[in-house]
Amino acid sequence: MHLKNLSNPLIDMPVFTFKNGKFLTLKKMNKYIVHFLHKTIKTEASFYSCKSFRAALPSALAALPLLGNKVAIKRWGRWTSKAYERYTRLNHKAKKSLFRKFTKAILKSI
Repeated sequence: MHLKNLSNPLIDMPVFTFKNGKFLTLKKMNKYIVHFLHKTIKTEASFYSCKSFRAALPSALAALPLLGNKVAIKRWGRWTSKAYERYTRLNHKAKKSLFRKFTKAILKSI
């Protein structure tokens, strides 16, 4: 099966680019995350990066056991081991607090 689409030259371009054509790199995205979160959570913003978002859905599933199980949590997080337990072990109160911080930061940046 040939996956390259020759009729669409943009198919091999990065998913995210700025209007000026420059690419949104992982390094730039991490800088933006810290920049926007800093307005809300100050120095704690430096603890966050793109990787911080990997645990979001598995953590939500873990907080609501009726919606998912360990297999679903592992699949959403793309884990094959019990590593997901390190990402989802926060108690509900701590997760709720982090969610509020993220939401507040995002809303301020819009």
